Amino acid sequence: MILAAMPYPPLPVVLRRVDQDDARLGESVTQTSHDILSHLLEDACVRHTVSQNKARQVAQQEVLRCFLADIVKDGLQPIPDLYKTYCEFSRRHVGTYLYGGDASAQPEIRFEPLGSVCKGDPVHVAMCKYMAGQSRILELKGGLCAQDWACREYADMLEISRDRIVCQGDDSQPMAEGPEKGEHDVMEFGRICS
Repeated sequence: MILAAMPYPPLPVVLRRVDQDDARLGESVTQTSHDILSHLLEDACVRHTVSQNKARQVAQQEVLRCFLADIVKDGLQPIPDLYKTYCEFSRRHVGTYLYGGDASAQPEIRFEPLGSVCKGDPVHVAMCKYMAGQSRILELKGGLCAQDWACREYADMLEISRDRIVCQGDDSQPMAEGPEKGEHDVMEFGRICS
């Protein structure tokens, strides 16, 4: 549930497998940015010291502050630009785990193009679970199960995720549409709007 509470949705990331016997690079695979974050979080819990974790948390708060300011400032930017924004800040969030809490670090992470995500593939399924998780956390009326989101396009869910944030400063606008067009459950991080 920790990842569902984040404003960064799961994004398609290209990884290269490494053959452990001879350290050769193998085939490329697509995972989600949330897969990477869950492994980094687990590692931080096991291996990092209290001071390292504190530095990482401070950096993550700075990345989040910049992300929210950027999303709200840019408002209803076109989906391709929104996708780039999500990629940039997901990259920076990952960097806080890898570079000693440096909020400006941007590790080399290759994201798949926005159009590469198809209904039913692992990234789309992860996004459906993310949207359902957010709905549960924020006690929204609709979209409580991943199956409720399965009919939606990935880009539509990115837009809904953005709308949930953008409305934060403007209570007059609905922030998110439910899984069925026309249903309005509005959320922001920490409270429900209508």
